[in-house]
This record gives sequence, C-alpha cells and structure tokens, in this order.
Amino acid sequence: MELKSDKIQTNQLRDPGKNRKVKFTKSMMSKLVEIVCAEGKQRIRFTDSMMPGLKAVVSETGSIFFYHLWTPSTKEKKAKRFDKLGPWPGLSPEKARELMKARQEKIAFGQDPSVPDVDMPTISEFIASELEWLLKRYKKTATVKSQIKCWLLGYFVGGKDMPLDQLSRRDVIKFIEWVADKRSEVTANRCLSLLSVVLTRAQDLEYIERNPCNGVKGYPEPESRSRISSDDEYNRWVKSLIKNIDHLHSKILYILTLIPLRFQEVAAMQWSRIDLDNGTYFIPDSLSKNRRGRTIALNHPVVDLLTEMSSKRDPGVDWVFPASSVSGHVVNIRVQFKKILKEAGITDFRIHDCRRSGASALLNDFDANPLKIMQILNHRSMQSTMVYARLSAKSMVETSDLLAQKFTEAVSS
Repeated sequence: MELKSDKIQTNQLRDPGKNRKVKFTKSMMSKLVEIVCAEGKQRIRFTDSMMPGLKAVVSETGSIFFYHLWTPSTKEKKAKRFDKLGPWPGLSPEKARELMKARQEKIAFGQDPSVPDVDMPTISEFIASELEWLLKRYKKTATVKSQIKCWLLGYFVGGKDMPLDQLSRRDVIKFIEWVADKRSEVTANRCLSLLSVVLTRAQDLEYIERNPCNGVKGYPEPESRSRISSDDEYNRWVKSLIKNIDHLHSKILYILTLIPLRFQEVAAMQWSRIDLDNGTYFIPDSLSKNRRGRTIALNHPVVDLLTEMSSKRDPGVDWVFPASSVSGHVVNIRVQFKKILKEAGITDFRIHDCRRSGASALLNDFDANPLKIMQILNHRSMQSTMVYARLSAKSMVETSDLLAQKFTEAVSS
C-alpha cells in the first residue's frame, strides 16, 4: 500500500505490521530517521514506491543506506542479492533511482550490475598494454615486434584507431587488404593471425563479446619458393642496382645482394652496432628470426658503402636507414625494388629471393664451407642451410656428372 501524505505515512510506518512502502524524497528521508529513532528499533527497511527494487535501510543511529534488491537469473532458491548503493544524504533518492536504472539495464543483458563499467581502451592502447603478454606467446619476437609496430600500430594509430568494441569485421578486412597492398598477401595473413590473438585476449578479459576476426578469410598461401636468380639475371640486376644506388632503399638492396641477410636485419641496422674499422655488424636477438644474436663480417663493398653513408649521417640518429615510420627506420622498399626489377627485365622475384640466391651461390658456385654459411644465415641446423644446396639445377648436374665420370673411368680401366 502506497501512502499518500507525510502525516499518514508517519502514522502507518510506526506500525511494523504495515507495508513500509513510501515515495523516497528529501523530506521523507528525514521523517524515516525520526520514525526509527522514535520506535527504538535497530534498523527498519523501507521500499521506494516508484522503484520497488530500491530499498532504504535506516539504522538506530539515524543513518540511511540505499540498497538494490534483485534476483539473478538462476534456478537456485534464495538467490536474491542485496547490493549496497550508497549512503543518504550523499546519495539522493533521485541519484539512487538513476543508479537503479543503469543496473536494471545490465541485468536485462544478463550482466552482473555490481561489476563496474570498464573504460574501453582503443585498439592501439590495448596492444600497448598487452605487449609483454603477446610477445611471450611467440618464439620469433623480432618478427612479431615488427608486425606490431609496422602493421598493427602503423594502421590503427591515428585516424583509424577506435575503441575495441567498435572494431567490425569490415575494419579487419580493410586492414589486411592494406597490409597486402603495402607488403604482401603472406604478411597480411600473418597480421590477421596476430590481430586475432590480440582480440581473443580482449575477449577473454571481457572487453568485447566476440572476435571480429572470426570468419575472415586470409589470402591463399603460395607453395614454398625455390626461386634463385640465373647468372644472366644476376648481371642485369647488379647493373640496374648500381644505376639506382643513390636511392636510400637501393642501398638496402645492395647490402642484401652482397650478404645473404634477412630484410629486417638490414633495414633495422644501427650505427652503434657496426664496427667499420673491423668490418663487423652485430645483429641482436631482437632482430634474429631464431632469437639468437650474432656478429657477422661485412665484405669490402658493404664496408665502403657504409663508410660513405657514415660520413653524411646525422649524428643524432642511430638508424642507418631512418624513416618517418612508427619504428623509426625503413620498413617498405617495394616501390624501389619493383623499379629496379623492371629496368633489369626480371619477373617473379622477391626481396627474400636475394638471400636465397646469395646462399645458393655460396654453396653451389663457390663450394663454400656449409658450416660457415650456416653461421651467416643464422640457421639452427645444417638441414635448413642445405635446402639452398638443392636449388641450382646446374650444380646438381655437375654433381651427378662426378659419378658418371667415375663410372666411365671404371669401364675404361
């Protein structure tokens, strides 16, 4: 029964047998304190007539606390919850009802109203906060760091950054299309996988309810390449490269042609890791695919190139190939690479094929020590290095001819 006037309410509330339902107002809260004090009870619970789940418990000391009485969606009996909202007069009846409305909305969506709302981080903020966790999942931390800095943060930092819960499947597709256009379809697939791991983590931490990467198809993966340059292609490549050597990106390709390194190991070169006097370059584990740092020897053409570049460098910049990228160094040389290929008349050739061609030449054309080549390539096993030994058809024919020669000599003897 709802009481209509303050006078009637006061009389009826003094009777513990009556329904203590009142409209919570500032003036009524003061009267409730008077009633409890007059009756000498330890505490009395009152119900708001406008919002029945809102309760006010008045203690014998005269203090009042608002509570929310609600029943979670469970089959168990006596599952009611009595959650404290706050004290009066710090919390007014009007504010208490506003809190109740927000809590009821959460309950309607199956959420626990007692769990506070979490500020939704943006994609870039979440990646930064979970970077340590993310790197622990991968052995190839240098590759993952590069993908995060160059591609994930390179795309989402700035105008394309958004709260995690606003990222859609369409946004994910646009992202991998951007990576494929800037680098390659294979790299786009790796970035899709990495982004999916990031968003699964966000889902586990209850920032988002679903992973928008789910169901997004990557690009078809090509079969393992065995492309190496022929002698004629190599000659044309070198001539075209020298012709364009003034371009900073051509200098990266120049080093990759002379030393079979990975692109990242050259693009992220730092002057502090190069000893021009002794002709060495220290590659840290953060840049190594297998997380093993190493020192390599630089041949004379590379030392000459770096010496010339060092004389013109900005002493305040440690990057050998600086750029206005997130990482601070060059991350994409595709335009210049394609230009040199076109001028040389070479097709179906990729940047990593420079490393493959160099390693194959050392093994097949110069009969270099496989153990030394394994160290240069930073392979953990000889099996990985010897893959390059089977790429040259010319070398295989020559090796096969050795047995034919022995057979012929045996016949003639």
